[in-house]
Amino acid sequence: MKRIYFILVGALISTMLFSQCADPLKGFELNVSTDVIHYTTLIQVKDANGNTPSGVTVTIGGRDAESIYNLAGEKTFAVTQGIVALGVHPKAEPTANNNVQFSVVLSGPGYVTQNVPVTINYKQFESVRTVTLLKPANPPVPGVVESVTTTPLVNNATATPIVLTVGSGNVGQQSVNIEVASGTQFLDAAGQVITGSSLTSSVTLFDPSEETALAVFPGGSLTTNNVIPEGGGAAQAGSFVPAGLVNIEFMMGNTQVKRFSKPITIDIQLDPNFINPSTDATLKDGEQLAIYSYDTGTAQWTFEKNITVKKVNGNLTARFDTDHLTWYMVGVFFQSCNTPLVVNVDSPWMQDGITYSLTVEAIIGGKVVSSTQASVTKGDATITLPQLPVSSGLISIRVKDGNGVDLTANEGFYGIKLVAIGCTALPFNFQLNEPTSKPKVTLQLYVRCPGDDMVLNVLPTFYLYYKATDAKEFKLLGVVKNGFISSSMLTAGAEYDFKAVWGDNVKVVNNKVVTADNSGTVGTKPGDIIGEKAGATNLEMLTEACQTR
Repeated sequence: MKRIYFILVGALISTMLFSQCADPLKGFELNVSTDVIHYTTLIQVKDANGNTPSGVTVTIGGRDAESIYNLAGEKTFAVTQGIVALGVHPKAEPTANNNVQFSVVLSGPGYVTQNVPVTINYKQFESVRTVTLLKPANPPVPGVVESVTTTPLVNNATATPIVLTVGSGNVGQQSVNIEVASGTQFLDAAGQVITGSSLTSSVTLFDPSEETALAVFPGGSLTTNNVIPEGGGAAQAGSFVPAGLVNIEFMMGNTQVKRFSKPITIDIQLDPNFINPSTDATLKDGEQLAIYSYDTGTAQWTFEKNITVKKVNGNLTARFDTDHLTWYMVGVFFQSCNTPLVVNVDSPWMQDGITYSLTVEAIIGGKVVSSTQASVTKGDATITLPQLPVSSGLISIRVKDGNGVDLTANEGFYGIKLVAIGCTALPFNFQLNEPTSKPKVTLQLYVRCPGDDMVLNVLPTFYLYYKATDAKEFKLLGVVKNGFISSSMLTAGAEYDFKAVWGDNVKVVNNKVVTADNSGTVGTKPGDIIGEKAGATNLEMLTEACQTR
């Protein structure tokens, strides 16, 4: 029998969840497609205040960009209902010796552009991650401070020294101080002097002790696959542990300043509670940290120099000179293993047939360097994380359930410490604490071809999100496989909003009440549902697909 895959825009989740309604599919469409993409990834996009951003464009780049499509098999990419859904061409799937790498550039008016590196590994069929976009003009975000200043120029240069300060500078509080010498001229990307009578400076300071600030770290994660290390050479994968972070942009008219005729001096006051992973102790005066710069266009970090931390006016400070503008990170970088990190969280309390939505975090020095959302079941609870510095012996793994409850809490605040056994493709096995679970709710869809009593047993696989109707953000319920999911995250009789992602369609259904067991059949028999919004078209498409079995 040929597989028949259905893009159920609203109809699918409505049928499964709300079969006791008189007409669950009223107002929804049912479409049919035979396209198959095995390796998929979702990027959930939100702004720093948890809202869905608008006007954001999506561009795919990087090594394997030509092999990346939307889930309808097309080369058009967009943020739909806060989701970017991507897949790998079936002829370019990852192998045991070769992963798939590409980048997703998210940009929009007023937003700080994010260039997100993505790696899909062998047998990592589904993956979900969240990327946060920062709009500095938005209401304040904890841990993020921006200052915009306009300075007059004389003969295209500074007439007197300029000192820009962002942050309070009080003891224990972060700040950045930028000194521009008198007579400094400003150069464009081609190295030409920019003409103009004024300079506009935008300086954004990020407090690495705040999760909200690290959420907008360049690339969307402290772990990346594009770092030029100390000594140069080929780009490496690895993880950053930042003690300080700043983004500096200068403009003259509509031209962005890239370099200076004279070096400028930058002082970054560092996180006073920063745990230096190299010493496993709080940062001290006289210790060494590294400076890395970031190029948004290439999503590449580059080692700049090592600096000695000094205490200035009671604050630990990184002081350095530079001749170019960009993001600067002060901290530590650890090179990753060439193999992804695999963890197996199969635990005795897991029940057969129930899908568990988990968030898996890799932590170094108290910082979440990588976060992955996963949908697991008993007997199939292996989770693949990106390349991480496992051999360092510094990584801890923290696992949270869909409600944010730490299921590794008895192992310490930072989860389970991984033993430093070198780079390995073997999985790390550990058991999770049993969460407080609700009785399971089962969602099942069936499909029957017109004129046929037989119900098809090959059904679509798609991502399903949910939230309480009064909640702000959707959370992953799990991956619906063959039209079926059973979860302990829903309460029978409660009202939810649902978001389904299949193909290039994202459908939201609001204010729906679930029952303990929910099922429905798409077809033309009495009691079956074919939809009312485009019922004739749906029937025609369903009939055509069934004839190709």
